[in-house]
Amino acid sequence: MSKRLLEVQDLTVGFKAKKKPVAHAVRGMSYGVERGETLAIVGESGSGKSVGALAMLGLLGRSAEIGGSAMFDGVDLLTLKQKELRTYRGRRIAMIFQDPMTAFHPAFTIGNQIAETIIVHGLGNKKEAMTRAADLLEMVGVPEPGTRVDQYPHEFSGGMRQRAMVAMAIANKPDLLIADEPTTALDVTIQAQVMEVLAEMQREVDAAMILITHDLGVVANVADRVQVMYGGRIVERSTVKTLFQQPRNPYTRGLLTSLPRLDGSREDRLDPIKGSPPSILAMPKGCAFEPRCPFATEICKETGAELEELWLDHESRCHNHAAMPEWTDVIDTKVAT
Repeated sequence: MSKRLLEVQDLTVGFKAKKKPVAHAVRGMSYGVERGETLAIVGESGSGKSVGALAMLGLLGRSAEIGGSAMFDGVDLLTLKQKELRTYRGRRIAMIFQDPMTAFHPAFTIGNQIAETIIVHGLGNKKEAMTRAADLLEMVGVPEPGTRVDQYPHEFSGGMRQRAMVAMAIANKPDLLIADEPTTALDVTIQAQVMEVLAEMQREVDAAMILITHDLGVVANVADRVQVMYGGRIVERSTVKTLFQQPRNPYTRGLLTSLPRLDGSREDRLDPIKGSPPSILAMPKGCAFEPRCPFATEICKETGAELEELWLDHESRCHNHAAMPEWTDVIDTKVAT
């Protein structure tokens, strides 16, 4: 096994509020990602997917309390000051943010903002950086890039801004790319185009990618490994093939059975997970998924299970693995994307 580029150990993220206990959004998350590999992190909104990534890059503000370690190429990112982190952000580590509507500064052109990412890290002068910005916009499918490079964010649609954000993220060919819902607001054709651009960048520099998403169709097509999060914890992780063919956690099964199927009929109804995810201000005493779980027993109300290795490269957090029926619904690539 090659050396992991990023190794996260026992990452915790909490938020302070006046006269209230710290609310924990991430509770002891550990994982690693290797060069050339794509790790997908999936789960519902509020599961802690994005917060963990923002914590590593120092983007959560002073109200956040962060613990654990995040070793990137031998350096613990969580021990670095903001000035030191800036030498990593945008150069060796880049992030595609979830909201393309607010990621760009409204007072500067798209081209200038992409070029600034190149210039600030000493990878080109203004002329070279603007040429590179136009080339990047063309790579991600922005029409008339020579003209678009001089336009402002409000002149781009939401989908075009998303593509421009991808262009800015890959401008310096980072070693690690964190893509937070990179295909949001894009149609299926452009989704495929953007993911191919990211894959090409990975191949070119042997980069690692963390793909944060709720779209299991994208995961099935591009990821090598996947970890499922719920209530701030990893509840299952394995290779993509194993997760889709042999899910062993009730929450993972719920996600898969709630998906539309390409081989289904028009009369088929989706099978959603009943209830809502827990608030970080009021986590259940035991398993966070217990109030929604069809396999829950009394022990689930009292204590959460540990992440258990079921077989090689497959772990799940559940007291009742043995009680669940065999999984026969082979989804694999039949997810409707």
